[in-house]
Amino acid sequence: MLEALNASVSLNGLIWLGLVMFIIHDLEEIIWIHAIRAKGKAYILNRIPKPLTSVFDHLLDTTSAQFAVAVLLEMLVLTVVTFAAAERSWYLGYLAFMTIFFLHVFTHVGQMILLRMYTPGVVTALLLVLPFTSYTLYRMVTSSPITLNDVLISIPFGFLIVPVVLVGHAIGRKVA
Repeated sequence: MLEALNASVSLNGLIWLGLVMFIIHDLEEIIWIHAIRAKGKAYILNRIPKPLTSVFDHLLDTTSAQFAVAVLLEMLVLTVVTFAAAERSWYLGYLAFMTIFFLHVFTHVGQMILLRMYTPGVVTALLLVLPFTSYTLYRMVTSSPITLNDVLISIPFGFLIVPVVLVGHAIGRKVA
């Protein structure tokens, strides 16, 4: 099965598809963020560990429009990283994106388990992002100059997206 998939999808096509997966996943979050707020802020805050309540209290006040601004900023950065990988064979940024995107799946699963409810993004995380990122990382290691060691080295670079997300949320609160 992997051989057929490898033969039918180019590495460049797969790289560009990562941006599409990001958009689909974040659309689920944008669409359903309002629903999680409607579920009840008090219920959610009672389910999480007390030291994290101030972080979640702030996040639960985020509107779909504010979240969309943060996603837009992330998408702009990821578009540049995707272009660099697909068109210039500069893979480190994209590899960092894929690795963090893969790990991000488990934050959604953890939230769902902790809150005992649907959380925005968990469906696409499990059905699309997990298989896609797993295959993409596999494919990059087996059909490009990327090694498993490069994947591990890329993880700290992936966390450089955190300031982009924080700035995006700050801009979202001011703009939307």
